[in-house]
Amino acid sequence: MSTQIRPVTQSLLRTILQGDELTEAVRVDFGLDTSAHFFALRDAVLSGEVDAPRLDAVLGDGKELTKMVNHLNCNPQGVVFKTAYDELFAQYQRDRVGEKRSHSPRRKRERDYEPEI
Repeated sequence: MSTQIRPVTQSLLRTILQGDELTEAVRVDFGLDTSAHFFALRDAVLSGEVDAPRLDAVLGDGKELTKMVNHLNCNPQGVVFKTAYDELFAQYQRDRVGEKRSHSPRRKRERDYEPEI
């Protein structure tokens, strides 16, 4: 079974392996704010510690990118990734928690009962 790698991840891999231009989409989706961010991912791929599916799995997730890269032997620096999607995902999670609370059965209060006549 073949795994589909998203176009943005493919573009990053082409930049690393073939020297293609780094696109704005790659910069934003992988949180490549500085050259240290790019080199951390480049070194991870070139060392063989990170493959395409693993890289694709952390696309858009700054926390997971940071965790992945900082646990690698090839990356002694403590690079912290932040993507444009981090706050969106955090807000989505907060909204989902709020949704669950609002849909939970509420307790009846005294004023909810109609008096029997």
